[in-house]
Formats: sequence, structure tokens, C-alpha cells
Amino acid sequence: MAKFPSYKGATFGQSEVESYLEDIASNGWQVYVDDRPSSYVIVVDDEKQIKIWFLSNDREWIVQAFDQGDCKFIKRATSFQSFKKLIANAMQSLGQVLDSGPKTIRLYEQSPVSNRSGLVSLTKGATVECIFDPYFDDKAVDSLRILVNLGLKLVSQVKILTTEKVQKRISKQLITEFETEYNYKLNVRLCISDKEHRRFLLLSSGETLILGCSLNSLNKNEAAHLENSQVDSNFFNEQWGQSNPL
Repeated sequence: MAKFPSYKGATFGQSEVESYLEDIASNGWQVYVDDRPSSYVIVVDDEKQIKIWFLSNDREWIVQAFDQGDCKFIKRATSFQSFKKLIANAMQSLGQVLDSGPKTIRLYEQSPVSNRSGLVSLTKGATVECIFDPYFDDKAVDSLRILVNLGLKLVSQVKILTTEKVQKRISKQLITEFETEYNYKLNVRLCISDKEHRRFLLLSSGETLILGCSLNSLNKNEAAHLENSQVDSNFFNEQWGQSNPL
């Protein structure tokens, strides 16, 4: 008989890890399966990631944080409680607060569903009051429909500014059908200038959701992020006062 018991390592397994990562993803963080067995990546932004993997030889879970390729944090967990704490600490090492959710997300061409659900999560339950999108057309109305189905909240009368360049690609009939089905009023107007290229959503939280791409094509390798600034709100109000009916 052996004098000592066998070392069992981590007291939790892949199912517990994946369940916890699902909770993290539901709070807006982008979680992916990595290319090695039993490994995952939480993408904070283009420069910051948290990598998680199971070290089979030592039977321990590793949590490692990177910023621009530099390791900022690395710890091992043998209990589920310590694992959850390490995820929070890894986020903190990257200047993030786990429970607050992300301020930015990366959109990928090959991940259309994740792109849309990520945008909805980024609003953190705030209501969309205004939309500025020079390319807002029928495809954008359809994207808005999908986002609403995924949980995006709109005010009862949404102000939307687009430009004359897409006037022939936006149907009043489709807008009416959207309003009838979802009980939201889409008040679409045209900017005088067609030289604007920024895209953003003004939220009830006072924040602005900046989009790198138009709502008519969310399947692009772009970024989206939240900002606390009155610049876009002031710009929208100025443009709205000079706009023309669709």
C-alpha cells in the first residue's frame, strides 16, 4: 500500500469552467475556444486578452493575461473559487472590471451572431435614443430588427439621421412595417451634408456607442466601443435641427 494518497490536482473540471465562462459572456465579454485542448480566450480588445487552459501534467487551471503580447498576470487555480477570483484579478491587471462588462468589443466577419449579441450586451440595458448612420438603409432596418429581437431597447420614438446618398435604398414601407411589428416609431431624417462618415448610437445612460461599421453591414472586422462624451450628442442635435424629412 502506498504511504501517500495520489495527488488529484484541480477539484473542478471543464464543465464548471465553461458554465462560468458562459456567465461572463452573457455580461458582454467575448469568449472563444482556443486552439489547444481545454483552453479558452476572453478578448478584451485588440491588444488585451485573457487565456485559460488546463495544464494536464500538473492537473491545474492556468489563468494568464496579456497586453500587447506582454504577460501581465499568470496564476494557477486548483479550486473553483480561486479560479473565479483569478479571472477577476486578471481583468484588473488589464485595467478592466469584470462585473462591469466591457467598454469595447471586436466585430469579426466570420462571427455575425456574436457581433450582434455583443453589441446588445455592450449597451448594458440602456435604451437607444438616437442613431447617426450615413448609410442607414433597408439593410440597416433589418439589422435593427435582429438587434431588437436579441434584446436591444429603443425609445418609443427613435431619431435616426442618414444621408441623401442612401435615400433610394431605404423604403418607407419597410419602416412602416417595422413600426407596426415592434411598436417603435423610426423618425428618419436626412442630413444636409453627405460627407459625414461616423456611425454612433446615443444611449439613455448618457454614453455613446461608437460603431466602426454601418448598421447595414455588421459583419466586418471593425470595433465598437462606449464613450462618455457630449461631443456626439451635441453634433447630432445640431444636425437634426438642420435635417430634412425622408
